[in-house]
This record gives sequence, structure tokens and C-alpha cells, in this order.
Amino acid sequence: MPYRHKTDYGYENFDRKTVNSDGTTFWGMDQPDGTTVWYNDHGDLETITRTQGPSHFWDFVDDL
Repeated sequence: MPYRHKTDYGYENFDRKTVNSDGTTFWGMDQPDGTTVWYNDHGDLETITRTQGPSHFWDFVDDL
């Protein structure tokens, strides 16, 4: 189910949503190369991970 979220840049459609232990929400867009690009609530790029199933821990590819 896609997520529609308003960022500082306008509305975006995301494939994934996750909340970390301090309550910060991140929004993910799956890429054709098997990675997920994660953004914060403002729409700023946070990190890139290998795309995993919904119940897996994320394997970080590039921690920005």
C-alpha cells in the first residue's frame, strides 16, 4: 500500500514507512536496483538501504 505524505517539497508517494526508537518517521521509495531510498518528514534524503520485506531489519547501503 503506497503512502502519500506531505513534505516541504509537496506531496510525495512512498512505498514504505518506518518509525525508529525515538519516534522519528522515515519514508521509503523502492528503486528498480533493489534498494530503498529513505527520506525524513521534510523530504530530505536520509539513507539508502537494500530493500527488505516489511518485518526485516534494514541493511544499510549508504548512511548519509
